[in-house]
Amino acid sequence: MFSIIKTELYKIRKKNSLKVLIIFLSIFVIGNATYQYFQETKNNNNWKVELIKQNKLNQKELEKAKSNSDYPKSFVTSIEKEIKKNEYKLSHNINPNESTSWEFMSFTSTFSLIILIFTLVLASESISIERSFGTLQLILIRPYERWKIYLGKLISVAIIGCLLICYLLLLSSSLGFLLFGIEGYDKLKMVEITNNLTTIPIYKMLLIKYISYCFTMFIFIVFSFSISILIKSHIFSIILSISLLIGGATITAMLRSFSWAKYLYFTNLDLSIYSGDLSASINGATLEFTIIKYILYSLLLIILSLTAFYKKA
Repeated sequence: MFSIIKTELYKIRKKNSLKVLIIFLSIFVIGNATYQYFQETKNNNNWKVELIKQNKLNQKELEKAKSNSDYPKSFVTSIEKEIKKNEYKLSHNINPNESTSWEFMSFTSTFSLIILIFTLVLASESISIERSFGTLQLILIRPYERWKIYLGKLISVAIIGCLLICYLLLLSSSLGFLLFGIEGYDKLKMVEITNNLTTIPIYKMLLIKYISYCFTMFIFIVFSFSISILIKSHIFSIILSISLLIGGATITAMLRSFSWAKYLYFTNLDLSIYSGDLSASINGATLEFTIIKYILYSLLLIILSLTAFYKKA
């Protein structure tokens, strides 16, 4: 199976789309590092004054919203939450404008979404494209069992995804340490857990983010890879996977009041919420529960798609 993985990695490495992705990631990270470096001191000294002014404006808006029944309840709740967050930052001396290498790394970690989309496209095309071009038959006549071919292709895409995330982390950390220094790893970040505000060290939040991104990426790789085999269409697999990726948070927000919703596949797809706003999760869906749920769903998809691969390929 190692020879299969090696061959698949070589195929992916030769793709122009991979080179374009690496160039774009580099441009995005370097561009943001340059911008944040020149904006480092802006509004840094007067951040408390700015937060106090913002809270006064929010308070007036809140009183206006409460006195007018035309304003939706969600609007009132959002303003109250914003005031609460600003007061917490003031009381705990948390400067929202302070630039550190760790803040920069936390910001650039959101570019993992681009990597996730790239890997799910790779996974969707891995078998269906070779089937359409007729090259899959050339692979199947080799002395490899089909489950080895299946896992070889799946693992190779996961390896590329992990390497790209490692590249993003290495590039952002190198630029961050160079421009902003290594200090600030123990800076406290405000997070919301079950509607209560608290703080955690930024290095811990960053670690949780990157681990959750890798796990979420693997979930989508398995999903898109399996769907493309089951329905023999990489285009439909890509569209469905991206729709779930984009709409997963919306679906979670809509169904969060129902306890049974935590068992559905498309709720809490983004595990990075567990590094901050846990109130965004489905009630009762702890991190351990969510991880076990997706492991079981992924195993089911692998069994179904592997069975189909044996029958249809």
